[in-house]
Amino acid sequence: MDDAEKVEGLIKIRTFGYFDVLYKNKSIFFTQSSSVKPLEIFKFFIANKDKELTADAIAENLWPENEYNNEKTVIRTYIHRLRKLIASENKFNLDFSEHIQINASKGRYILNLAGDVELDLDRMVELNGRVSTEQDMDRLEEIFRELLQIYNGSFMGDTQYAQWVVMYRNYYQRVFCNLANTILSRFLTERLYDKTVEMAEDFLKIYDLDENINIIFLKALAASDRSSVALQHYSYITSKIYNELSIAPSEKMLAVYNLIKTDKKHPQRESLPETDPIAALPGGQKLEELLDTLVKKHLNTTRYSVGYIRLEVNPVQDDGQLDGEHLREILKASLEQSLRKNDMYTVFNEFFAVVVLYDAREEHYSTIYNRIYQSFYKNYAGIHYNLKIEIAGVVNIK
Repeated sequence: MDDAEKVEGLIKIRTFGYFDVLYKNKSIFFTQSSSVKPLEIFKFFIANKDKELTADAIAENLWPENEYNNEKTVIRTYIHRLRKLIASENKFNLDFSEHIQINASKGRYILNLAGDVELDLDRMVELNGRVSTEQDMDRLEEIFRELLQIYNGSFMGDTQYAQWVVMYRNYYQRVFCNLANTILSRFLTERLYDKTVEMAEDFLKIYDLDENINIIFLKALAASDRSSVALQHYSYITSKIYNELSIAPSEKMLAVYNLIKTDKKHPQRESLPETDPIAALPGGQKLEELLDTLVKKHLNTTRYSVGYIRLEVNPVQDDGQLDGEHLREILKASLEQSLRKNDMYTVFNEFFAVVVLYDAREEHYSTIYNRIYQSFYKNYAGIHYNLKIEIAGVVNIK
């Protein structure tokens, strides 16, 4: 083999989300039917790296429904085929066998990987070992971000159901959740609430059914003055966990819920005075004049613009499902979730709100409209109400 044909650089083996072996960021193996069973054996070797495996153990775990006349011969044939895929019959026509070796001794097989082979399972274990000793919070966040990059989904997510896969899948999911829980707990303890919320949200986009992570998320939301959002998330996630896992909220989760409910704080954003809009418009005073008075009295910056949101909420059926106060809280929460950090708002009643937007232009209104609309129906899809939103700029402070 010429120098130009030698394998140079990192070989990456990915098991989370889907299985793949990459060289120069391209898959090594073909997906033709003749490769299916050899690659299933390779996956089993990866999951049991550094363990000696017998032909019987391989066959019983991978194809328990098949009764081979001679399991040793069948497995030997598949492993011979796998070695050929590694050595030459791959997309690169390169010999990777110095880096990925399947050795046999006394009827047992073992997979050995060279130092230039990066296995995501090993990397997760390394991260797990570093977390307990890492004191720097910035480095701890970097570890967390790398963890999320590694875990692209469940272990061998593209592999059809098999008992051996499920066992490892559950194990690595617990490792992933426990590691994230350790990191996020540190951020919560350090009272870095906004950062905890941000990181927990990123985790929940990948896997949202872990109760411990959801508890941390709820605590961080409440501690950062977003109790309304916390209560809504509690309702959403407990329903989802029950529907998908048939698990009711634990006593720990209920305790967090009761604490948030009884100690509900004001929203994070500074609010404009909550005034009855009808009483605030005596003698035909125009809405524009009210807004202008409110903003000039309470804001000293030139980077705000004022608008109003008129929310028309009509019941699909008059079943008395929500009273006005509850509906007002729903609309208030929808704004809380949709506006940006420096935006402000006041919800006067269940139908009317004023917003003060930081450095916003008219072309942003459609985006704001969509955020509020989606937030309303994402969190409250079960209620029988139609929502109509009218949003417009009224006063620009220059």
